[in-house]
Amino acid sequence: RQQLTSKSSNIISPEEDAKRILNDLLASENLRTTASRIASSVIQSPPFQNACRALVKNIWDDLASDPETTTQLVTLVQTVLQNERVYSAVKAMM
Repeated sequence: RQQLTSKSSNIISPEEDAKRILNDLLASENLRTTASRIASSVIQSPPFQNACRALVKNIWDDLASDPETTTQLVTLVQTVLQNERVYSAVKAMM
């Protein structure tokens, strides 16, 4: 497809056409609203929530079974307990 300008003739590439169409679609309020509804439905669905729980549990299990991570966690807890300012800050966050 060609687009003519008053000064010269420009050929628009398929990639540029696709970018323009995509930008037009993304600017659509209907599309944003629909995408938001779909994302909310997916996030609230039990299969998605179960998958997230399993992922977090697996990550935690991997971290907890790693000796280096365990050592770092113990050092962190000791630092928090020994330093009153750090302890107060951590307590305030919780």
